[in-house]
Amino acid sequence: MGQENAGKACPDGSGDGPDQALAADLVLGVLTGAEQQAAEQRVANDSEFARRVAEFRQRLEILPEPIEPVPAPEGLWNRIAARIEPEG
Repeated sequence: MGQENAGKACPDGSGDGPDQALAADLVLGVLTGAEQQAAEQRVANDSEFARRVAEFRQRLEILPEPIEPVPAPEGLWNRIAARIEPEG
């Protein structure tokens, strides 16, 4: 996500777009490296941004704990590809 959401308004009409998307990305854990550090710094120094982050955290509290990924069975992707792109 990160910067590709910059400038997009939120579907529900709330927020101002880039800040709302950045707050969501931070809470969802999809930012990395410099983006994550910059967002965390903003939380510490920008009370409005910190409020947005807190709102997202509150919204997501209802979600269950993260589920550990399970590897796909061996050969699954080959079987899927065979169905999508028949040999011939």
